[in-house]
Amino acid sequence: MPSGRMNSDRTGNRWGGSYRDRSPSCLALLDYRDLAPRAWALAADATVRALVAERRMDELTAWPGRPEARLAVPTAEHYLPLLYPVALQQVDETAEFFNVSVPGTISMSSVLIGAAARA
Repeated sequence: MPSGRMNSDRTGNRWGGSYRDRSPSCLALLDYRDLAPRAWALAADATVRALVAERRMDELTAWPGRPEARLAVPTAEHYLPLLYPVALQQVDETAEFFNVSVPGTISMSSVLIGAAARA
């Protein structure tokens, strides 16, 4: 086990540092018996999709640090990979969304970047 203080949440996930410094993960908040989308998760999904569609990279990169993103992006490992293809998007390429859904607390929305813009 790594040295230093370790904490765990109710799902058994462990991390170093203070629990008060972190938000619970979306999985820790997910109730598998009730997959109705949570309002904050729907808002986060809509915000990120809008920022991607509008190519607002500065706001996309800053969004995880905003208070309204705290539950949606408690850690960066699932958010940062989205930024790579968005940053490489060419002027003539569009961003198309598919699988847009939010079961409970988890956005399943996906984006396809690279399709030529339709005239």
